Amino acid sequence: MSNLLTNPIRVLLVDDEPAILRSLGRVLTEHGLSIETSICAAEADAILNHYEFDVVVCDHNMPGRTGLEFLAETKEKRPELVTMMLSGQISGISVAEDWASEIGVHTVFAKPFDATAIAEKVKSAVREKRLEAKTEPLFLVDEAEAEVT
Repeated sequence: MSNLLTNPIRVLLVDDEPAILRSLGRVLTEHGLSIETSICAAEADAILNHYEFDVVVCDHNMPGRTGLEFLAETKEKRPELVTMMLSGQISGISVAEDWASEIGVHTVFAKPFDATAIAEKVKSAVREKRLEAKTEPLFLVDEAEAEVT
């Protein structure tokens, strides 16, 4: 199998709660994912400007910019990233999911979350994205130009 599907998956975790960063980061690492963490959107922006990632998993309710604002700006700059959001506001989870889907967020997880389920969702989303990239045509040929005379 090519490196396209076996390269380590790099994940940026963004949450203002250090305990969540530690516990989720530990589980994702145990599942073979390469993890970097950030405690706020501003710090995450700086990290994204210097390093490549496959996935950004971000908490919704953070000081400063919300997770939705941060992920919307991130998707605008880096549309190839898979983005996922954590939300502790169960009563508003369907609203958060609707907004998130409008900006291209792949999945919204309710807190408390199952870290193993997040690890599996991250891996399947990246695997799918890499397969799509591998099968995209390198160029498009106009059918009229492709006809042999």
